[in-house]
Amino acid sequence: MRPTKIFTKANLIKIKALADNGFGAAQIAQAIGSTPSSVRTMCCIMKIKLGRAKGFGCSTKRIISNVSEVSFFELDRHARQRDISV
Repeated sequence: MRPTKIFTKANLIKIKALADNGFGAAQIAQAIGSTPSSVRTMCCIMKIKLGRAKGFGCSTKRIISNVSEVSFFELDRHARQRDISV
């Protein structure tokens, strides 16, 4: 029995769209059911530039910092006024 073809025309279109939106090889591989190395190889062959994801599935940027309790409460108050998370 022949294995299912992963890099179909539909998946190549999907890869191009995801890469254009800045997704990395690991994220694209998960979306199409392949491995990151296979995705990188196919993108190299197809001349598709991949995004440089810093973490698997990471879509938001976060800053982590140690602050005093007083500063935290001030930041928390400020964030609630603007309806954003701290």
